[in-house]
Amino acid sequence: MPDVSARTRDVSAYYWTLAEFCADELLRFVFSDADDERAQYSLLVGQVAARLQAWAEPVGEGGAVRIRRPGEESGPICRTFGDLVDVVGAQLADEGTRATWTGAPTPLGTVNAFLRRLRGAVRALSPIVRGDLPGGRPHAIGTSDAQVSIVDLHNLPERAQRFVVGVTLRGEFARKESAGTAKPLLFVVLDELNKYAPARASRPSRRSCSTSPSAAGPWA
Repeated sequence: MPDVSARTRDVSAYYWTLAEFCADELLRFVFSDADDERAQYSLLVGQVAARLQAWAEPVGEGGAVRIRRPGEESGPICRTFGDLVDVVGAQLADEGTRATWTGAPTPLGTVNAFLRRLRGAVRALSPIVRGDLPGGRPHAIGTSDAQVSIVDLHNLPERAQRFVVGVTLRGEFARKESAGTAKPLLFVVLDELNKYAPARASRPSRRSCSTSPSAAGPWA
């Protein structure tokens, strides 16, 4: 349900299903410094995101996924973000499966640093990354059905706020690039930009763009 009190009309909750999280490689946005070359686990983030994209199979209509590696007949089903983190953690902790996820020999210290940060995100992201709700529910943040819209972040933990900002802006850049036209324009007003924009210039919050009129359902 939308976590708002001042308005009851034209308000909708947003979230991402686990299937969308894996297919769109959204793991990268769980780590705010993943593009920082000084972060030794940054390469591992990309490797695990690619494995989830390739090995996660949608289960049912609610956005749950089954993680099945090549050659396996079955695999664990994940219905919550915590389930997904547990599966990744178990696979990386097992010496027999670690290399298939990392793609290359990876120091155990780097793996542990990655897992600490990933597990630390479970509480913040579980409400907005999930596969345990009925299918067909409108939940996407879009920009095509209103002239002015607000994406409400204030009740989210800071880590979840960064995730929402990064994923939403990346989606707008991708949509605009696929449209192939500069107009109509989109003006993004992001309160406390320095709080949400990572230091690296390559991140979405640091880039300039021209997109079409904004519309997104408020949720916090």
